[in-house]
Amino acid sequence: RIVAALMVMLSINHIIACCWFSVGARGAQNSWIENFNLQEAGIFESYIISLHWSLTQFTPSTNNIAPANEVERLFAVFVILFAMGCFSSFVGSITATVNALRSIQATKIKQNNQVLSFFAERSVSLDLYRKVQYVIRTEKLTDDPVMERDVALLKLLPQRFRKQLHEEMYLGILMNLKFWPSGVKTREGIFLTEVCHLAMEEEVVRKFQDVFLPGTECQHAYLIEQGSSMCYTCGPLQDLTVSDDDSLCLISLWAEWQHHGRLASKLGTSRYVTLDSEKFADLALRWAGPFYRYLQIFGVLLTGAVENRSQEVGDDLTVTDMALNKEEVLALSLRAQSFDNILRKHHTYHHSEVAETSAGFNGTFVRLRSSIAKAAPRGIR
Repeated sequence: RIVAALMVMLSINHIIACCWFSVGARGAQNSWIENFNLQEAGIFESYIISLHWSLTQFTPSTNNIAPANEVERLFAVFVILFAMGCFSSFVGSITATVNALRSIQATKIKQNNQVLSFFAERSVSLDLYRKVQYVIRTEKLTDDPVMERDVALLKLLPQRFRKQLHEEMYLGILMNLKFWPSGVKTREGIFLTEVCHLAMEEEVVRKFQDVFLPGTECQHAYLIEQGSSMCYTCGPLQDLTVSDDDSLCLISLWAEWQHHGRLASKLGTSRYVTLDSEKFADLALRWAGPFYRYLQIFGVLLTGAVENRSQEVGDDLTVTDMALNKEEVLALSLRAQSFDNILRKHHTYHHSEVAETSAGFNGTFVRLRSSIAKAAPRGIR
């Protein structure tokens, strides 16, 4: 910002210098060019002298060039008045920028001093302190990314603008989930907007920090944002890369779930979006209408598929928080659409009938009983 302000000031002085030379070279017998014998001077010398005069009007510097007639003096008066306002604004801008930099640096120094005091009071080894300082310095842990919850003014926006903001932030990543039926964006726009606004939130995780650990209760589905790279570890799966368009714990939208592995950032600060399971179920019941039936059917199929996968663990298959890959989820979505079309043709719209028929189609929609998975029906059933 300081360099940009200097360039602006230099541009303004360039224009004034050209105008000042033009006023002196207009042909008057008594001019500053004639008084200083610059009639035969080269273009570069004349420009430098004019630029020097212009800069001295903005700063308390000395200059031996002075106006020689009323036109030049009038021009100099206007330049001085203009310079008074322009230069004060320029100085104020630089002062504010320097103070902001000092404030940021003071905050970082305070944080580092707190780390030092913490380690010193507990007599922690110097070797560990050096490692911690290295991580803080190389990973730039004091540079916090700006999140929506950190911007206080966004909370004061009208509801319609916040909904539009969340829709633009989250709708793209929400539609990357493979279980949506074709045309849902057009038919169920209200439901999708409400999910983006009320059930989704952006989070950030730094390098080597954990998003979740094995055995902890899962209340969200996790959607990885574009450009982020994370690693997932579960049993024999070590540091499995999870990147753009991947999702974890999708089953938690329909069933109670415990994390089976560990998700952590891999290369640096990563962003991901959480989809709250309870809020998703409530919104589906409130807004989705006939689409609610499709979500029920897909939930039954997904739960049954995960249950079958958990029963095959003895065959060297591991149930992970990703559960099924994208192709398997898409296949379940197509089956759910086909079954939903059959029910629509027979005008079967009651939730209890849908759940009962779906259970007969693909096993029971009950708790996943296994030593690995813990799942019980959520709100969508």
